[in-house]
Amino acid sequence: MYQEEESIYNIIPKEVYIPPKQGKYKSRYPPDIVPTGSTLALRNSQKPNVRNCGGHFEEIIEDHPISCKYSTLGKPKGSYKQSPDRYLKKGEGSQSIFHLPKIQNNSSIRQSHSQEKIKPPVPKLSESPLLLKGTKKNFILDNIVSNILSVPAVSQSQPDWLKKKEYGQTPRYLQRIKERTLQESIIMKDIVRAQEQEEQKKLYELSQQELQNLRDGLKSKWEQVYREYQQLTHITKIDTIHKLRKKEKCEEQLKQLEADMLKLKKNHIFVDAAK
Repeated sequence: MYQEEESIYNIIPKEVYIPPKQGKYKSRYPPDIVPTGSTLALRNSQKPNVRNCGGHFEEIIEDHPISCKYSTLGKPKGSYKQSPDRYLKKGEGSQSIFHLPKIQNNSSIRQSHSQEKIKPPVPKLSESPLLLKGTKKNFILDNIVSNILSVPAVSQSQPDWLKKKEYGQTPRYLQRIKERTLQESIIMKDIVRAQEQEEQKKLYELSQQELQNLRDGLKSKWEQVYREYQQLTHITKIDTIHKLRKKEKCEEQLKQLEADMLKLKKNHIFVDAAK
């Protein structure tokens, strides 16, 4: 029987199972015991490195007894209230300073210092200094005799630089520089010549027929613009901006056409194909 099918047993309410409540868990180990080999809370302990090395379950007091009362949180509230019965007396506000005991060494054995002294000791009165023996030598007379008997020093002859083989000649490094500059100038001339040849290949000369066609076209254009300009010159009063602009435009066109016609008067004209 599938669960999706209808059944009369589904009408009967099912009992809710409530599991029994178990008791509270309580560990068999004490909760306030220090872990084995702990290094915490060792400020006043007798074991400064580790604590509870044996793994005991009992509380073992390992701290020093506190000698000063109320050193942690102080006395209860209201204990420091002033009272006329407890006034400050002599010696209560100050504490005596303990002095270290003096150690006296009565033994005859003294410590030997291996470190050498920086300065030598001062000589005693009984120690007489070493005195140099005097001499009866006459240094002035000895100097005169040594100068008389001395042999004059031979002066070494200096070389005559005017008789040198390379005197008056161009240094070799200047010759190398001159040859290098000459080679560079030849290379630059070759480069410029090659560029000029490339540019000349791009130029071509206009034929006489093409020149004549250009001249006729410029002449007809000039006559047309000049006719328009002559019509504007008869106007005595230019009262609008349109007329003024038209007159200025005609003047600029005439100047440009005259400059172009002047260039085309030459017999040989070359045109750059790259442009």
